[in-house]
Amino acid sequence: QFDSDPMQALRACKQQAETLKALAIKTGDTRLAVGAAGLETCLGQGAPTKAMLAAPINVLLALAPPETELMRAG
Repeated sequence: QFDSDPMQALRACKQQAETLKALAIKTGDTRLAVGAAGLETCLGQGAPTKAMLAAPINVLLALAPPETELMRAG
């Protein structure tokens, strides 16, 4: 999505970061809180690029349970 509409992709990333942060607080998941904070930090650095966002997004994706990966792939 970033290549075709970067502004929309950034808005979606910001919303996801807020949602994940709230979920982390609600569940007490410190790893998720740290991951969401990393994404928020990246988004707050001017105009982040797709390459800049890849690292914090990959950190968050790595937190997903293995069965989630199978569901996404299938």
